[in-house]
Amino acid sequence: MPKATKPIKESSRGNYAFTQGDCEDVAIMAAGGIPQDRIAKRLGVSEKTLRKHFRDELDIASDDKHKNVLNTAYGMAISGEHASMTMFWLKCRLGWKEKQSVEHTGPSNGPIQVNAQQKHDLSKLSITELKDLQRLTAKIKTI
Repeated sequence: MPKATKPIKESSRGNYAFTQGDCEDVAIMAAGGIPQDRIAKRLGVSEKTLRKHFRDELDIASDDKHKNVLNTAYGMAISGEHASMTMFWLKCRLGWKEKQSVEHTGPSNGPIQVNAQQKHDLSKLSITELKDLQRLTAKIKTI
């Protein structure tokens, strides 16, 4: 981590003294996924200078921030006060799944009755419809 009082020479731009606040800002921006060119621009330095003087912040900032979020989430999950976080943790980290089942029942919650041998009144069909039905029935029997 750069010392707050050490001036850093930036080619033709002049001297820069980075502060502890700059280190924290770089760490937060890097952890948030802001590209290094934009972080450098925000500080007024080149990307090379950014990488040279803030290597630790750029390399481990995401890990540190993610660790803090995980600690908070875990604390909420085990506290007993945040049921939704507990369920989130169980589903995401322990592989729990919500199982959904659907049951169908017949009248009075009994079994569904299936009448496979339904009878139809064919007396109202025309000769053409009867011939079509006969042709379809013959096709079905050959399958």
